[in-house]
Amino acid sequence: MREWYTNAEFADLNLPGFPNTQRGVLKWFDLRDLDARFPNKVRRRKGRGGGVERHITMLPAEAQRYLTIKHLKIAEAPVMPEPFSGARDIPAPPVGERGELRRDAILLILNFWDIFRSRFSGPVETARHMFVTMYRNGKIDGIPDWVTEALKSENGRVRGACVNTLRSWEEMRSEHMFTELAGNYGNRKGTGVLDAAEDGQVAQRIAAFLVKQPHLTADHIRDLVRDEFGETLEIGGKHKPVPSLRTFERFISTWRQDHQESLMKLTDPDAWKNKKRFSGTNMNHWVSRPNQLWEIDASPADVLLTDGRYSIYAVIDIYTRRMMVTVTKTPKTAAVLALLRRAILAWGVPEILRTDNGSDFISHEFKRALSALAIHQDITDPFSPEQKGTVERAIGTLQRGIMPLLPGFVGHNVSDRKKIEARKSFAQRLGESDEKAFCVELTHEELQAKVDHWLLAKYEHKGHGGLKGKTPFEMIAAWKGPIRTIENERALDVMLAPIAGKDGFRTVTKFGIALDKAHFIHPALVPGDRVFCRHDPDDMGRIYVYSEDGRDFLCIAECPERIGVDPGEAVRAVRDAQTQRIREEADPLMRDIRAMKPRDMIDGVLRVADKNTASLTVFPKPTEAYTTPELDAANEVLKVTAGPKAPDAREFTEAEARMHEEIVADLHAERRKRVAPGDDPELSRFKYAIELQQTMQDGKHVPSDEMKWLVDYQNTPEYRSLLGMYEDFGDRLFV
Repeated sequence: MREWYTNAEFADLNLPGFPNTQRGVLKWFDLRDLDARFPNKVRRRKGRGGGVERHITMLPAEAQRYLTIKHLKIAEAPVMPEPFSGARDIPAPPVGERGELRRDAILLILNFWDIFRSRFSGPVETARHMFVTMYRNGKIDGIPDWVTEALKSENGRVRGACVNTLRSWEEMRSEHMFTELAGNYGNRKGTGVLDAAEDGQVAQRIAAFLVKQPHLTADHIRDLVRDEFGETLEIGGKHKPVPSLRTFERFISTWRQDHQESLMKLTDPDAWKNKKRFSGTNMNHWVSRPNQLWEIDASPADVLLTDGRYSIYAVIDIYTRRMMVTVTKTPKTAAVLALLRRAILAWGVPEILRTDNGSDFISHEFKRALSALAIHQDITDPFSPEQKGTVERAIGTLQRGIMPLLPGFVGHNVSDRKKIEARKSFAQRLGESDEKAFCVELTHEELQAKVDHWLLAKYEHKGHGGLKGKTPFEMIAAWKGPIRTIENERALDVMLAPIAGKDGFRTVTKFGIALDKAHFIHPALVPGDRVFCRHDPDDMGRIYVYSEDGRDFLCIAECPERIGVDPGEAVRAVRDAQTQRIREEADPLMRDIRAMKPRDMIDGVLRVADKNTASLTVFPKPTEAYTTPELDAANEVLKVTAGPKAPDAREFTEAEARMHEEIVADLHAERRKRVAPGDDPELSRFKYAIELQQTMQDGKHVPSDEMKWLVDYQNTPEYRSLLGMYEDFGDRLFV
């Protein structure tokens, strides 16, 4: 029977419960560190080609059983099989616990029983009785000696030498109850001295010490126990001295062995995730088209550059496994957006972008850019890199695939870096900097070019396990469906332009938009409005201004100092444009204003009030005369002094108003000569006042009575009101 196999040969066997790929086989052995634990079970392959071979006893019990069934040769016989040639040479499994050894022995006995049963033509119970009888009497040739020893009881009897036991073993195997087959041998817990000390408190405290500081020795822990519990411990109701150092060493060794998974999770969670935590396969099986899901992440590059160590951002399309990378000095949002821009222009617009919760991925700037492009962001849980495992593995592929080929390679971890340093002689490294020790030559531009070239020429044309051997190039070439693209590259630049300030929101003032110790102005800006701003990535003297909700583009505001324009001239130009805009908006209003008379508004309001109250009548109330001696005396006085009837108050007021208008008309007859008939009297007076002011500014003589009139008129509300409108509209006010 063949006992030694390579990884590829193990994979070709298609063993149950065992990987069927060469990479999977290698990973299975590495995760369990079997090569280091059982070095005598690993050897170099003899002959041409070399390679590594491993003994079949390193396989799980189920796989060993399958191999035994497959390779045992049994001669044809009508009832009884001939001896199992070669079975006796099967070595014992590499296990130290008695229970595990017993389990493997039972599985091998059941394997013999399966072969015997397949050859027996009678009833099953008859075959079972015959097999047990032969086994009890040692008539089944080929059973290894270690199997017999493992199944011996304390009194020397061989276990399994009865029909009921054999039947019970069969049932447990069919239910996959392999732990029950092992029994409790060698697995009894909590029976040591330290387990029982102080009702288990000592054992619990030792476990806490080991988790808190895994590097503590048994001597350290014994001293800590003595300090906390004293020189004697209560064990089984009696006080006994603290156990010896050797007892602590055995307890710690056993505890670490029994709790290695929990200990790793608590002391080294990253290693536990990588080696122990169950990881499902094909987590993104629902992805069915390109750009449906992208993953993005950052990592330090494993090379030193001429200006230091840089980081890389990588984005990968899950469906095609295409990858794109950008090199950046420090991880920041601007670098992410630059990579996103390149990927969108090359591949199209993604539907979902999966990121972690790093500050560069949850910033206002990044979130707003994704929102503007209608890209859904899927943020993974904190400290859960496995949730975006595809891009994590892709970055590892990049680091291993190209970085070792580049000058300045520093290794993938601290251990690699020490090995690289060790390869250089002491004389070469004495007093040298990292740049000389690691042969640093590349700039970050050169690294970017090398990475881009490697991705296009090498990575995209190499078969991918997640694509069932297809290449990323083949995946995208075979896609016949539509791809969402952005035709206007400049529009994409605007969408991904960096947000101005912390969150991009600003309130327009009379000086413009205050940003980065500068002011940006434009005629379309209205003081008091709240707007959203983005920097022009190519010109820090300009910003893109949007409405507060970000949906409407308003203008491109500029900072005169930064674009090399005279600030005074720029402000005057904006002011003139602002005045022109206001005039255009207000012209229709001015026509209505000029058509209105001062009395129109009050008369209109009173007419509406009359309509509302026309149907309302107050019924007359009963009256009675009221008088006092003083009122009676006053009535007598009025009878004596009564003269002609005084005019009605309403008629007197209207007459007075007409007289006032006539007087005003006479006083300003000379002034009204310059105004066409039918013009508004208020505008006429204001226009004449403007002309008098211009005459005075020209140095011409103005009569004293005209000067006095102008001074009095300038103090009236009428003048001040019209002056504000004149400043906005100029001579258009009189048109």
